[in-house]
Amino acid sequence: MSIGFVTILVTVCLLVIVRRVGAVCCPRIVYGYCGDCSFSYYACGVGSCDRLKCNCEGGCRSGCAKVTVSGFWTKKCNCESARKRSAGISMDYSIDASVVFSDTDTDRNEQLSRDEYIRAAKNLNRNARSEDIHAEFTEKDKNGDNMISLDEFDTKM
Repeated sequence: MSIGFVTILVTVCLLVIVRRVGAVCCPRIVYGYCGDCSFSYYACGVGSCDRLKCNCEGGCRSGCAKVTVSGFWTKKCNCESARKRSAGISMDYSIDASVVFSDTDTDRNEQLSRDEYIRAAKNLNRNARSEDIHAEFTEKDKNGDNMISLDEFDTKM
């Protein structure tokens, strides 16, 4: 009986510690091109993404097994088709949202402060308006504690 209780306790603890993050982040791959060789000035989501290039509606643009860019003055994206390599294999260029969250959390308190969020958003998109970033932070901060937890970060806008 005690072994069963210990097993259940360990399982519950692991579920609390290890959680799967559903959101992905879709950065540009090389020289502003996405995983399908389309050009983007910002993120490579199929739909809109938040300021940290995460929680993209429809996931990330993909389809190329390998993306390379050639040319010096005029850049040309080259997409090595997944079909050429082996049927059904396509490269996934998405990044787990927990990785972006962890990289943004500079003080390692497992929450993003307003300053951390704004600094990361401006580094990723230098043309972002400060008012828009503040509004997005406020929208993500569901409990109003002026901090964004991983659970609040990992939600569709």
